[in-house]
Amino acid sequence: MSRQNLFLILIAFFYYFFFINKGIVLSDEGYYFHIADRMLQGQVPYKDFFLQFSPGYFYLLTLFLKIFGEQIIVGRILTLTTCLFIIFLTLKISDKLNFSKKYQKIIAFLSVISFGFPLINNVSILAWVSVLISLLLIYSFYVWLENQKQYKYLFLIGVSLFLSFFVKQNLGIYFLIVSNIAIFLASKSQLIQKFKNISIVNASFLIPTFLWISLFFLRDINLLREFIDFNSRYALIYKLSYPPLTFLFNPLGIFKLIPYYLPIVFAIIVVLTIVKKGNWKRSFFPAVALIGFFGTVLPTSDLLHVYPFYGIILVSGLIFFSKTKYYKFFFSFTVISILLGFYLTIFREYYRYQPSYSLQNTNLNLPRTKNITIDKPLANDLTFVYQFVQTKTSKNDYIFSYPFSPMLYFILERGNPSRYSIYYPGYLTNTQEKEIIAQIKNKKVKYIITRSDYKFNTLLSKFIQSQSLVYSTGQFNIFEVN
Repeated sequence: MSRQNLFLILIAFFYYFFFINKGIVLSDEGYYFHIADRMLQGQVPYKDFFLQFSPGYFYLLTLFLKIFGEQIIVGRILTLTTCLFIIFLTLKISDKLNFSKKYQKIIAFLSVISFGFPLINNVSILAWVSVLISLLLIYSFYVWLENQKQYKYLFLIGVSLFLSFFVKQNLGIYFLIVSNIAIFLASKSQLIQKFKNISIVNASFLIPTFLWISLFFLRDINLLREFIDFNSRYALIYKLSYPPLTFLFNPLGIFKLIPYYLPIVFAIIVVLTIVKKGNWKRSFFPAVALIGFFGTVLPTSDLLHVYPFYGIILVSGLIFFSKTKYYKFFFSFTVISILLGFYLTIFREYYRYQPSYSLQNTNLNLPRTKNITIDKPLANDLTFVYQFVQTKTSKNDYIFSYPFSPMLYFILERGNPSRYSIYYPGYLTNTQEKEIIAQIKNKKVKYIITRSDYKFNTLLSKFIQSQSLVYSTGQFNIFEVN
């Protein structure tokens, strides 16, 4: 590794490290910790509890918690490690594609860290792991282009595709398709050799993929049906949305639109370039970056989902447009994006709508939250809920968290009586909600804890509303099951 690359990685480490213990998100971040906690207890994904994603990342987080301790900070360290590897691979790819000037590498570096770890702080870690695997795929592709007679690099591409599918199933499929097309078109070999190359890649992807699917699903085909059914319904839960161009008429509205619409302009130019010049080799990096972006941001297009792939879109654009008439245009918007990323991190809300990082300054001194600082109101409420649950229940008792704060199970060290973790309307069928109500009763759940809006026109919500409200803090309601 060059001294310059090492220096930039060290800068990223110290910048990221400042944020590593700041804030907590009981919903999305809690989902990852709750699933990992169940796996630590020996429960099996899909069989013992429902998981809407491929299981790859959850096993990695479980391994970290097993080795280093069942603490939230351990998950943050895993995220920090992931993001540093993203920086490392970004710089490696930049070197391989020959940035001609040092300032270009620095801009590429800033593009990644400005829209990096601090903006979401572990919450959407699946997307960050997907970015890391995407960069590994891109790097493997370019190494193969230089060594087309060595099949081990095709094998590495196939393994990267498997890892992508094993972490996030939709991106794995998208990347598999684009990789097959790129390998077929980028190779100068004869047709038979092209198919041989593609066969090696697909075999490296399909064999381990078939093994894990067989292990988890083929013994009980109903589990696979449940998994497919949920994923087919997921797009219906959230209506397709994208920020309208009318934001242009709002003060500073253009800065809201840049992270959403610059990738669209970039995608159009990439497609036109491919059509005119047929340069698939040069287009692979932006193609993967753009597919990752749109595969992550839709249908729920908020900034949370924009961040992970936006940084590598900026880097791929700087490479793709170098020595073209579009370079100054894209470079200008890249610099604006970098400033926007740092502004959002330092001065705006933590996660989506929570107090900024400057207000995440109160220690949450609970067994599994050591070294974590959060905003004072949430710290007070969580401490009260923890003390209440510890006093009123034993470790073998169950609680129920509704509609979506699964971090409570992890922090309070109490079991979830249900196979599910998310209870928003649309996530579950009526039959599943009836099963959950039966499980709450059969497992003698004493207390139900709600956060945010919990009054919906669903069977489960109506059941909770019929119970006795015994305490209400600023952010939580505690119901005693009748």
